[in-house]
Amino acid sequence: MHTENKPEQNLASRWKRLGAVLIDGFAAMLLSWPYMSHRGVLEVAAESGAIPLDMMLELALYGWVVFFVLHAYLLGTYGQTLGKKLLGIYIVTPEGHKPDLWAIILKRYAPVAFVAYIPVLGSILPTIDALFIFRSDKRCVHDMIAGTKVVDSPPLQV
Repeated sequence: MHTENKPEQNLASRWKRLGAVLIDGFAAMLLSWPYMSHRGVLEVAAESGAIPLDMMLELALYGWVVFFVLHAYLLGTYGQTLGKKLLGIYIVTPEGHKPDLWAIILKRYAPVAFVAYIPVLGSILPTIDALFIFRSDKRCVHDMIAGTKVVDSPPLQV
């Protein structure tokens, strides 16, 4: 029986993954800050102690627009976000291939993002998701939902 040898793909380090998330977050903040400032989000929150539902929905929609502007091309083409591109790490399937853009969006990002909008649970899930990085396979909850992993080498060609 012949088995094809695939090149080994090393899992990305926890530090690189953390760095990529921080870069992605900073880039999103840079794109979001002018809009939030224009809309007076911080002032509204300071005055009322909360952000009204209509403003939260508007911010959520704007956040998805920012996400697509920053990451859609890189995710669809290379399996990378901006931060992952800068740090040389990639999202791949268990077989080592680049996942489809919509599979990444709908399975990897959307479920965790939508749960984050739920009061109480939404503030706990991101922490639980992040803590899963300390497992031996370095996969967070969103990796397991999407059936992906993050590696140092580019995706294998099909």
